[in-house]
Amino acid sequence: MFRRLIYPGYARLTSASRKASRRTSERGGFIRTGAVFSAVIGIDTNLTLAYQLFALLLCMIILSRIALRYQKPQVSLRRRLPRYATVGELFDYQISIANLGDQIEKDLRIVDNPRVITPDYEQFRREREPFEETRTAYDRWIGFHRFMWLQRRSTGISVKQANVPEIHRRGTVEARIEANPLRRGIVYFSSTSLLHPDPLGLNYGILPFPNPESLIILPR
Repeated sequence: MFRRLIYPGYARLTSASRKASRRTSERGGFIRTGAVFSAVIGIDTNLTLAYQLFALLLCMIILSRIALRYQKPQVSLRRRLPRYATVGELFDYQISIANLGDQIEKDLRIVDNPRVITPDYEQFRREREPFEETRTAYDRWIGFHRFMWLQRRSTGISVKQANVPEIHRRGTVEARIEANPLRRGIVYFSSTSLLHPDPLGLNYGILPFPNPESLIILPR
């Protein structure tokens, strides 16, 4: 009963986790860790000056977030998929990014988003993750790893994040995307997200582009 109650939260948790992992750079993660650490050891302001470091790091995080609201690249995208792919065989495809603005765009990243298909509870209850018996009793009871496996399989394809080459004013570049088909049938893409950094390189803004398309996956 408890697992059925918390099951709807699994999809929300995975969605929030995807967004959070895209928004923070490695440098930003380091700054956040430093802010938390300095906040903990700087609670007593009479014994340490760590609270001053916390204030500085917090200001950097806030300013980086504010800057993202005012620095959005002006670009257009076009995906070029192959006619078909094969289960279990990695393949590459290209996304063209055109700079429509008058500024050079650099340090961008791109994420192509398949349509995430969430398994229903009956499927979750009925099926088992491969080698699930090797997990701890707690993991088997909660079943979150099983949910993740079912969601990946239902979605049908995994796509890696890619770096975008520097784009000159009014220029066009191509980003190479690597994907891995996980099942046969038709997989669907819903959108493409362009990640653009703040001036401090702590966070990424997410610029979504509706980009629906489908791809046929053949059996091996």
